[in-house]
Amino acid sequence: MKPKEFQFLVLNTKADWEGGDLDNLTVGDEGVQLRSGLQFFPERFFSKQQLRRFDIVDFSVGELAQVYLLDAKNRQIVLFDSQQNYSESIDFLQDLFDSPTNIAYSPSTIYVADEFQPSNQTRIYAFAHRLNWEVRWMVTLPLGMKPIDMVADRDGTLYILLNIGEHLIAKYAPSGQEIPTAGFTRGDLISPKAIALGSSSNIIATNTSTSNTLTSNTLTSNRDNKHICVLDGETVVRFNLDGSPTESQSRLDLGELIPQSIEPSGLALDEEGNFYIGDRRPLGVGEEEERFIFHFFPSGDITELVAGYRGAVTKLVLDRNNRLFIFNSKRQEINILRGEKRLLRPQQQRLPSGIFRSQVLDSTNPGQRWHKIVLDAHIPTNTQIKVYYAISDDPREIRQWSEPLINPRDALIRGPAGRYLYLKVELIGNERETPILKSLRVYFPRLSYLRYLPVVYQEDEESRDFLERFLSIFETSLTNIEKQIDHIVRYFDAEVVSEDFLPWLAGWLAIAVDENWTSAQLRQLMQKAPQLYQQRGTREGIAGTVEIFTGSRPLLIEPFQVTSLANSSANNQVNRSELKQLYGDNPFRFWVLLDNSHIENEKELQTLQRLIESEKPAYTEASVRILQPWIALDRESYLEFNTRIFEPVLRLQEGAAISQDSTLTDTEEFAQIGIRSRVSLDTVLN
Repeated sequence: MKPKEFQFLVLNTKADWEGGDLDNLTVGDEGVQLRSGLQFFPERFFSKQQLRRFDIVDFSVGELAQVYLLDAKNRQIVLFDSQQNYSESIDFLQDLFDSPTNIAYSPSTIYVADEFQPSNQTRIYAFAHRLNWEVRWMVTLPLGMKPIDMVADRDGTLYILLNIGEHLIAKYAPSGQEIPTAGFTRGDLISPKAIALGSSSNIIATNTSTSNTLTSNTLTSNRDNKHICVLDGETVVRFNLDGSPTESQSRLDLGELIPQSIEPSGLALDEEGNFYIGDRRPLGVGEEEERFIFHFFPSGDITELVAGYRGAVTKLVLDRNNRLFIFNSKRQEINILRGEKRLLRPQQQRLPSGIFRSQVLDSTNPGQRWHKIVLDAHIPTNTQIKVYYAISDDPREIRQWSEPLINPRDALIRGPAGRYLYLKVELIGNERETPILKSLRVYFPRLSYLRYLPVVYQEDEESRDFLERFLSIFETSLTNIEKQIDHIVRYFDAEVVSEDFLPWLAGWLAIAVDENWTSAQLRQLMQKAPQLYQQRGTREGIAGTVEIFTGSRPLLIEPFQVTSLANSSANNQVNRSELKQLYGDNPFRFWVLLDNSHIENEKELQTLQRLIESEKPAYTEASVRILQPWIALDRESYLEFNTRIFEPVLRLQEGAAISQDSTLTDTEEFAQIGIRSRVSLDTVLN
């Protein structure tokens, strides 16, 4: 096959894949693969009896699955260890609370909202829960303004979802100061009910506006998201951290994905931006339990119901270890589901699978005979890639898909002639692994080795079809060989040649490959080989070769430097004695000094010694020394190499210590009443 005889269309970039239709697939750095997500399994359940006498109105989750329960009836916070099934009441805060409503957790601070009488206003308390629950600060919201929900990020910044006002969300710094924002305007958000916050400040809030819209009283945190979102009815509105709308996908319509009969409640976010919404609609007498948790992609596509739980949901919280906490306020119960990373499986499918549908591939020639499909893909054991195609001259014609080509690396297209080609690729994984589609190439027009045979072999259509397919086996093998020959130059490029060919290519440059070298070191050595051969046996050549292996330029000491150093001191006799002890008196020896952080084991040191022996000048002796990272008198201490001198800095922090070179003193030179008065030192009594 001659390359000039064929044309081809290729799909191999992110834009190519995203230009088609991706169903349960994602485009990564390697190519198209099955989408992954969390699959939940029941872990623990705490009934009303286990939670004992507490009247829980809200909760938040801290580190190590510790749950902070807000008990409105007893006006207290309850620390509940969900792993050990142990609770501790923080009841000495009762005098501060009248009617607590909301609670939020950050690693350093617990925030509580409380409605106090007689003004019926709301105070926000910030407690240092690791320092005996001291009150860090307190703010009072304007009259009539109440928090619907609130959450704090890991830095301690507090976000409050408000019932009224121009701004939908109020933001407070860890110090208690309100952070003004130009955004978060309420706009057409009629009645927000829930908000969700990622640890990198990603907020999602839910709102209710009609009978079929989302209603929740939930705010949760996850890890690495960067947007703030409000769910208003059947629309998710996304904001930047300053409250402005995001540039892409600022509004997502979920109307077609939410069943009309449910009453959505509860909201949680995972680390990939997926969100989870529960259902708390009331059930009729004898009605079967059909309330579930729904899982949505960031784009708004629903995937599947969350397994492991069926029932009403008041609040959802997903912690940093992918545990999903589910609170049912009516029954006063908490369920905990354990989330594990798995490939997502479509509904009613036994295995994880996804489908890619390409845009139309246009040959521009009516009646075109398409030749073959070539796939570059990674297909692990027990996984499959199925390729379907349809061909037509009329883009409006109903597509008739071919029989699937299973795991095709190189396959003939046996369909009818037509200008347009459509592709459908199905990826099927197992429980742990996914096939990866890296590129897809389609060749046309139809040409085969049959054209080199006498016409008699082409007269019978059935025999021609068989012979064409039979010859394609040899055509594929020979074409691959021809392609390798045409691109033989890539085997001579140290930057792109595969690791298997690196030793072979290094032999062309007379490089003796050591087993301890990495492929990156060998590539770099081959690229610099011409320059290093010119400098071989010189100081620069040895330093450059060692730098490739260690990643850091060594310090070379030659005999003339030692002699010069010995003669530079006034006390030459003492200086010579010390230098002789360090460097000896061999005039043909030089020293290669290395930082100890660049040599990890004895094998690497031996490899380096062999490398230096092959590069040093004839009749000389090389000594390799590994320097320790400290200052030592009468030892090798080289400034900016293994020795650093820093300005001492005193830092008073938790766990800090005052070093030997630090002194506590005052900036004022005179006595100060009530601050410092030292008789006979800076104070004189008359």
